[in-house]
Amino acid sequence: MSRSTAAWFAGSLVAAAVVAAAVGLPAGETPTAPQQHATMTAPATAPRCSFEIGETAAFTLESATRDVRGDEADRLRGTLSWEVVDRLDVDRWRLRAALRDVSLTQTLTLEGERVAGPLTDPFFVDVDESCRFVGFGFTREWDPRRRQLVQSTLLTHEYVAPASPRRTLWSADQLDGVGAFEARYELTPVEAGPVARVRRHKAAYDGSAEAGAFGVSIAVVGSEATASFDRGRPHWLTRSAGLERVQIRVEGELVADLLQKFRLTRNDARFAAVPAMDPADADFRDAF
Repeated sequence: MSRSTAAWFAGSLVAAAVVAAAVGLPAGETPTAPQQHATMTAPATAPRCSFEIGETAAFTLESATRDVRGDEADRLRGTLSWEVVDRLDVDRWRLRAALRDVSLTQTLTLEGERVAGPLTDPFFVDVDESCRFVGFGFTREWDPRRRQLVQSTLLTHEYVAPASPRRTLWSADQLDGVGAFEARYELTPVEAGPVARVRRHKAAYDGSAEAGAFGVSIAVVGSEATASFDRGRPHWLTRSAGLERVQIRVEGELVADLLQKFRLTRNDARFAAVPAMDPADADFRDAF
């Protein structure tokens, strides 16, 4: 496999994953194992998501993705605002969203594969009661790379709640910019109060037949992410942060050793009105 092909493969995956402005990470850094929890008093109740039409929220987000074998990195920073515009079903809602104050740098992704064009146009996000993103809708002016970047950025902060709120350990099948994976969850103890904290561990990516035919394998070296929810205001999470390291090989050759750090914090003071958009003008087909 040529060096240019390997670089293109790695760069394409990074372009589809979240990228952002965070501090640099040492090459040997990997997520650490969970520490022993102190005894707490809060009841073990997993979070759920619920919305009311007209509700608004805003979040600051940032992340950085780099190959630990070099200094190049892709970075993204911005503010996400959204407004609940429809209730699609008893347990599903539609949010109209937009990014602003966006800063994007791409030195890891090859020049020909980089995202170009604005990321500030509105789009739709459909969310269900388990806090899973079940749909993304973009106008047809959005090209595939921009759609993939925005969708991947949000999927990085997808924490799926269990079917039973009393479960403290559970798993879920999910998707991100790299592929399908199994996520394992733990409801972690916190002080008494409305806060629920969830830890997510990305166990492994599912090897697709198509990827296997090209000799592609993806290994999760380390993965640790934590999110906080407010049970009193079950409108998605209030904070998310994590660190992941993934290695990608093609026919046994290591073509990417990616380290990603990400963070999202709710800050409604940063909310900006989301431009109008008609669902009839949106394309809800998967960006990947």
